[in-house]
Amino acid sequence: GAHRDLHSSPKRRSSDLATAGLPAEAWKWKSTMKRALCIWLPHWPIQRLAVARPELEDRPVVLYETHRGSHRVAACSARAAALGMAEGTPLAEAKMLARGEALHLEAYDPAADREALEKLAEACRRHSPVVALDDSAAPDGLILDVTGLAHLFGGEAALAAGILDDFTRRRLAVR
Repeated sequence: GAHRDLHSSPKRRSSDLATAGLPAEAWKWKSTMKRALCIWLPHWPIQRLAVARPELEDRPVVLYETHRGSHRVAACSARAAALGMAEGTPLAEAKMLARGEALHLEAYDPAADREALEKLAEACRRHSPVVALDDSAAPDGLILDVTGLAHLFGGEAALAAGILDDFTRRRLAVR
């Protein structure tokens, strides 16, 4: 039989597709592009702790974990980082780097981080019915399905601005 090359035809019509033996669904295409808004909370364990305990906000803070029998920095505040502390630094070295400052030491609690992030996800349901935590061992972000929702908030920019305002009111930095 004769084969029709649909790509070389200068004027394609839905009837061309139908006559080429394609099912009707193939030529009644509608956009199904999903829209997602990703919210990253940098230094989430430190942010969570600073919100829960505002008195720690201006102090060097170190969250530590036990790694191969020794205590190591799991996360640290910007103030602690400015003193030379970083993830993986032995806790004894972090104490020395504090140079007499009131270093706050606390055990790293990834379960508390996840629980607090899940509560934030629940609060974000006012912006989207579908909210998920990022898919990692230690999540530090949320993903909102905003497909078809922007018009309810005055557009995508207004939706993003409203979400940013919500996080700012909670004293959380997001990107």
